[in-house]
Amino acid sequence: LEFRRVLFRSTLARRVNHVLRERTALFAATDAGLYRSLSNGLTWARMNFPDSASALKEIIMPQSLLSVGGALYAGTDAHGVWRSLDDGLSWQKVNAGLAEDADVTSFAATGTTDLYIGLHGNVIFRSSLQSSDNVARAFIEIPDTLSAKPGENVVIPIILRSIQSPPPNVQTRSEEH
Repeated sequence: LEFRRVLFRSTLARRVNHVLRERTALFAATDAGLYRSLSNGLTWARMNFPDSASALKEIIMPQSLLSVGGALYAGTDAHGVWRSLDDGLSWQKVNAGLAEDADVTSFAATGTTDLYIGLHGNVIFRSSLQSSDNVARAFIEIPDTLSAKPGENVVIPIILRSIQSPPPNVQTRSEEH
């Protein structure tokens, strides 16, 4: 393999956290914001992330990106998860079940059904994307106390947050105190 530079030092970015290809665009999550290229990396434009109408007084920096079913997700350092349905032109915060200052370091998806996020502090959350608009409904914490050998089945206790009632395919059990 031979590599050549496509995001030049003339930008303010000192570090590129994540690069993602979504349809006809390349996105680069950097410490100077979110950049998009519509020319296979020949030119880059800084995006208004999350948007210029934001009432936030501090700059929000994306550190992880994922594309699922036409939706673009950005994980941030201390501002949780943001979603765009228009190739990064506008963004909506989608943090149901997460702390407002969630430090999202990574993403994974199982097709278009579930979205997983990794947080700083060794925590993984899951959210169902089972809707027509790929909206993360609520994030469910997966505990870090699990242990299993390869191939071994494991029962995973989950902690439900911000869900008024569980979906019909989720069995619930109340515990007596």
